[in-house]
Amino acid sequence: MLPFVSNRTALFTRYTPDDWYRSNLTNYKESEMSRHDAERLRVDTSRMIQDKDQQTRRTQTETTQNLGERVNDIMFWKTELNHEVDEMIGETNALTDMKKRLERALAETEGPLQVAEECLLHREKRMGIDLVHDDVEKQLMTVSPSGIPRWKRAPPTPRAV
Repeated sequence: MLPFVSNRTALFTRYTPDDWYRSNLTNYKESEMSRHDAERLRVDTSRMIQDKDQQTRRTQTETTQNLGERVNDIMFWKTELNHEVDEMIGETNALTDMKKRLERALAETEGPLQVAEECLLHREKRMGIDLVHDDVEKQLMTVSPSGIPRWKRAPPTPRAV
């Protein structure tokens, strides 16, 4: 059996074609406004994407340029440092060569120094009137450092290398 529907409820729940038309028109206008808002939002979003893309490209270009300048600066200073290192190496080599030459020259003075000190030693062994302080002894003392024979001097202190 079907439920009983009163005429009264049927009268109040029914709409007129004019009501339906107005409701449909309202829905149509609301959907048109929603579509328009969505389109405006899409356009705004596209514009923002383009703006951010341009800003990103600009920033990337500036950063690339700054990095390029920094690389050039680093290469310049590296070249300068290498140049300075090369000069220091050259100067160190020159100093090493000079040190060797001076050491050889010092070694070459050992022979004459030993002869002069030996002569002074033999002159010290003289007796009496032969112990004369003459020009020869003065010259021998100028060859020997401080004029004192090595055997009378204190032992040398080790020198720093």
